[in-house]
Amino acid sequence: MTRNITHQQRIARDLNAAVGCGYQEALRRVRQAAAAGCLPTPPSTPRGEQRPSTS
Repeated sequence: MTRNITHQQRIARDLNAAVGCGYQEALRRVRQAAAAGCLPTPPSTPRGEQRPSTS
């Protein structure tokens, strides 16, 4: 398993905002989900960049 801390932190921030459980608790939950293999793969392009059009 590769750890992508930045990806986990982004998910934790979003979880914190959605659920209101606090950032540390959200990060704990995200890390637990990552260890269980339940997280989606991180995007292959840096945040804010557009993927090339396939049309």
